Amino acid sequence: MKGAEFSTTVLKNLLNFLSKQFGVNPEFSIEIQEEVENDTSCIVRFSANDKAIEFPLLFPNEENVYIALGEKLVTPYVIIPDFKAANEEDEENEEEPTLEENRVMNLDAHKVAPGYLFAVASTLFYYLSSGKLEKAEPHLNKLYGKKGALFCPVFRKEKKTYGVKILVFQDLENLNDLERNFLAKKVVYPREKVPESMRYPHESHVRRVDLFETPESEKIGLLLSLTENASFNPETLSIEEGDLFSLATYQIPFILHSDGARVLMGSKNLKQAMPLKNPEEPIVKAEKSLKLGVNAFVVYMLYKGLNFEDGIVVSESFAKKMLSEVEETYKVTLMGIFPSEIEEKGNTIVFSWEASKKSNEIKTEVRLCKDIGSKIRRGDTLVEMSIYENGKNIKKVTKRYEGYYDAVIETIKIHPPKYPFKAQSKEESEMLIEFRLKVIKPLKVGDKLSGRHGNKGVVSKILPDEKMPEVFIDGRWQKAEVLLSPLGVVSRMNLGQLYETTISPLIKKGLYQSVFPMNYRFSDEERKNILERLRDLGADELGRYRVRFEGREIRALAGFQYIIRLDHCVGDKIHVIGRNAPISPITFQPFKGRRRKGGQRFGEMEFWCLLEHNAFKTLEVFRRCNTKDYDPTPKLNEALNVLIYKLGGKDSSGENFSYVVEEGKTKIVERIEKSSILENEHFNNFLESLAKQNQKQFINLFKKEGYVRNVMIARRLFYSGRSVIVPAPYLEPDTVLLPAEFGKAFTGKDLSLEELNKWAKGKYVLLNRQPSLHKNSVLAFKFRFWNELAIGFPILACKGFNADFDGDTMAVYFPIEQSQELVRMTIKNVPFTPENGSLAISVDQDFVYGLYRLGKAKNKKEAQKYISGLIQSGKFDEAVNALQEALEKATEENLTLSIYEIEKDEGSFKIIKETKCRGNEVQYTQLNEKIDHLNENFLNGVSLENYIDYIAKRARRTLMDKKLHVANAGDFTRELVEILGDVILEEEGEGVLEYSLEDIEWLSETGLLKNALLGRYDLDERKFLEESDLDEISKNPRKVRIYSPIGGKVTRRSFGLDPATFKPLEVKYVGVYAGHTIGERGTQLSMETFHTGKPFNMAVVRAYIFRKLEESKSFVGFIKKLSTEIDEDRIRELFSSSKGIFEKLDLNFIYFEILFEEMKKGKRKILNRLKSWGTNENKEKMKELLKERGFLTAISYQNGHNLVKLVEKGDSFEEKHPRAFMFSAYKLKGE
Repeated sequence: MKGAEFSTTVLKNLLNFLSKQFGVNPEFSIEIQEEVENDTSCIVRFSANDKAIEFPLLFPNEENVYIALGEKLVTPYVIIPDFKAANEEDEENEEEPTLEENRVMNLDAHKVAPGYLFAVASTLFYYLSSGKLEKAEPHLNKLYGKKGALFCPVFRKEKKTYGVKILVFQDLENLNDLERNFLAKKVVYPREKVPESMRYPHESHVRRVDLFETPESEKIGLLLSLTENASFNPETLSIEEGDLFSLATYQIPFILHSDGARVLMGSKNLKQAMPLKNPEEPIVKAEKSLKLGVNAFVVYMLYKGLNFEDGIVVSESFAKKMLSEVEETYKVTLMGIFPSEIEEKGNTIVFSWEASKKSNEIKTEVRLCKDIGSKIRRGDTLVEMSIYENGKNIKKVTKRYEGYYDAVIETIKIHPPKYPFKAQSKEESEMLIEFRLKVIKPLKVGDKLSGRHGNKGVVSKILPDEKMPEVFIDGRWQKAEVLLSPLGVVSRMNLGQLYETTISPLIKKGLYQSVFPMNYRFSDEERKNILERLRDLGADELGRYRVRFEGREIRALAGFQYIIRLDHCVGDKIHVIGRNAPISPITFQPFKGRRRKGGQRFGEMEFWCLLEHNAFKTLEVFRRCNTKDYDPTPKLNEALNVLIYKLGGKDSSGENFSYVVEEGKTKIVERIEKSSILENEHFNNFLESLAKQNQKQFINLFKKEGYVRNVMIARRLFYSGRSVIVPAPYLEPDTVLLPAEFGKAFTGKDLSLEELNKWAKGKYVLLNRQPSLHKNSVLAFKFRFWNELAIGFPILACKGFNADFDGDTMAVYFPIEQSQELVRMTIKNVPFTPENGSLAISVDQDFVYGLYRLGKAKNKKEAQKYISGLIQSGKFDEAVNALQEALEKATEENLTLSIYEIEKDEGSFKIIKETKCRGNEVQYTQLNEKIDHLNENFLNGVSLENYIDYIAKRARRTLMDKKLHVANAGDFTRELVEILGDVILEEEGEGVLEYSLEDIEWLSETGLLKNALLGRYDLDERKFLEESDLDEISKNPRKVRIYSPIGGKVTRRSFGLDPATFKPLEVKYVGVYAGHTIGERGTQLSMETFHTGKPFNMAVVRAYIFRKLEESKSFVGFIKKLSTEIDEDRIRELFSSSKGIFEKLDLNFIYFEILFEEMKKGKRKILNRLKSWGTNENKEKMKELLKERGFLTAISYQNGHNLVKLVEKGDSFEEKHPRAFMFSAYKLKGE
């Protein structure tokens, strides 16, 4: 069915479906009147109940592609929600309840329709069922070619509106054939707050939607893709079965030998493939291979730390193959006076008004400085604008090309001013000029590459061909083009890449088949046959070739692998501002975003990090947006008062009010009528847009993305930047390499590299990788500049930031006040993590292997103990030198990884398992023994049936843990910091915690003695306990009494040694430190499940911990409820060892002691009462609780839209939480 008949058929069937669902039975007819020229549309006449309307209706000219107003657009297929199952929903709440945990996404039970046509049908049905069909016409016209999402009401009953937000149309992007294919086959479920059970693959999905292709985001399982040859049936509003996989998944060879999570990532990555000038067909072809990349000659080996954590080393000749030319639009926005009289003079457009009795002559000249066909590079002038009044120049603006890539101008489109003024006025309007460019993008350090197996990383080094290692294969030495780390395979369990590399030389010589179906698996016999042929090419008995470089020779896996360049280019990621960046008239800070020259955000979690570093001077500077001469805080307080008033916020008596901050207190006063904010035209426009939905916007004001949390308790900073990080192996761990562009922005001068490095001496920057999970997430670094666009990052510092080199970006802040506290924030002074004193320095992978080869450690645990010992004894520099020596040794001795090493448990795989330099027992077992309950492994491949039935679901679940449960862990952290935020380090007043002889024996047996006692002050021994003391206690158990916050306060003695430094604690805001640290482990573990496939649900663990905190009478009893005496089955299922929750939340007990003591004071109950308060409960009682927290403290946490109704004029609040510092309502105790 094609053309207009397709769309009218879908409309009729949708209207009949909605009529049946809502129990109404209108009679209607749809008649095609005439087709519209140039577009794929027609005029239709819709008649019902003696009324008729006409409107334009679009139809697809090919699969789901529509032409509207000359543009090619696509609309997703929408899985239509069961509105009745979703209960009654209105525009204030477009989300489904999450209580029905057994609900599934059954495509047999749901109707499906193109999003645009559902939007048309729902609009018709809404107005038809309400008897107001004539009002539908303007709304239907609005849908014609509408890009973006729109709330579509469906039915109204008893003042409630059933409806759903739908993406109507989007541009048909054409980055590559895969992306184009996906956009035409996209399937969405249009709600996000659904039971997790609805996000899993379902048996009804097989051969309809791909089980792997779904994004790594909040839309996981709700954004899907049709399989190849699956089709939409307009008569039944359903998806007809097709092939087993989508086109993206069909690109991946040997999926049965790779973990499903990596297949999911592979299908996502491939859609981001950039067009190359000369793409090649893959040597190893999957079932439906497209030409997206090139066949690179790769070697799996360690190389000087440059391929550490997903870094990739490439040759110059390979880099040339990766040259890409892409079409992009570059926008120039001009703000100026644009009179109504217009004249074109060559490349100049003149806007003018003649002088009159009331006004002067105004003339604005906009000159295009480049023609179509011109080549442009960064810094070239594109447009100049001059505004004259009576012949005098009153404003001149120059707009330059700020892209980092050379380009050629293909077209120029000048849009008319946004607000043309017919009468004379000096008001400014906005004018947009679009340059369509052909952008030439050579491969650079920091650009992202990918194989087809979910293996990805950034280019860390482009070496001259003559410096690349060479491989002896098929009787000759051949230069490598790409160097990949073998350690990147073990923990990802994607052996497909090894099989591709292994057999590709045989295929290239015509000795093996080149096309492999999706159900292909390599048998034992087949591997033997392959090895025999590889031996003829020069491989050894483990499938490895001779590789030589820099005068040494090793054995390594080599062969061809299909490599794609991804649309993640360092020149598109780098961004930096100095002091001259514009300030937003709405947030009074630098803007957000690269296009608007925005600053990097320093949010609530980053604020915690600086508190934990006692960086009070830096906090003061950052509250002022990293300036000495500007403070947005008064304006922000004024803005919040205006927003509360304008959006309907009232006090307890229903009156308007304002708050003022005086003498460290928040006071409620009569509404302050005069406000300079209201003289701000842009802020007024912002208010106007919010005021259209007062109640909804007032609630949103206090939500996560609202003004209070997103703007007021965060700052965007001047002198800040962001770029991709790449490995810089031989840098000291407290030093980074910054792009020279950063130096030019920070100094405000166009200095040479030598001049910039001279300026940088003795100065520090702060680096941050979000989410900021603990104090190590913000550290200070010395810096030098280089000519790359990426940030050269010391690989020894990766661990504390949880950073790798697969495309991560990091924020850089240059504090304008270079105080001594920055020196205290270097990794040299914070070498351990606060959770349990583990190393914040990366003693992992190459370093562990190198230490093993040097004879200094047998495995990762011993290597970390060796380095920890050196650092704890004050030999930090010696530890760094040992690690650098280990890195050199690792390159010298080297490692690889071949299929045959895994099969025979020999060679590098045996060493990797013995040293644990990468991966763990769970992963090793899945590679060559057994995957979970299946009697299959990735070496031999999983049967297609098991892959579909089990591996696909496992992959979806682990991704959900990573993307959805991480948010739960973040909420847990915020709640902990809220409970503990006012706990500060005191000088005296310790309590005492006593462990009986039986307790000590129990702690030893469960392996928790270190958690309980390491670094704690023993009252009887009068010393801080060291590991040797714990060994003695374990051998000869005795009663132990330690100072503790339980029954007392947090002091240096009751806290014990700081696990992050192994020195007496200096953190003033120790409560923030404790809450942040406990929460960090939950976030990390939610992310780690992605690599193991093992489930971990932090929301369930969080609830259990709080229940046991409230139930337990003693601290030891509480600890037992988290370990050996877990009394709930669903918690017991998550943890297998006697350590219980501490198996994964491996934390020192001190943090839980602080939490236990504060919980006894009822703080969480206060928070929960305030968080859940509506307007019916006793106001006086609730106001008492509000006074305990503080007004700004409470409204900036949760439920602010209700809590403002508790106050009355004359109230005065003392803010209790350091967060109120961002309102200037709290003085930090360490200042």
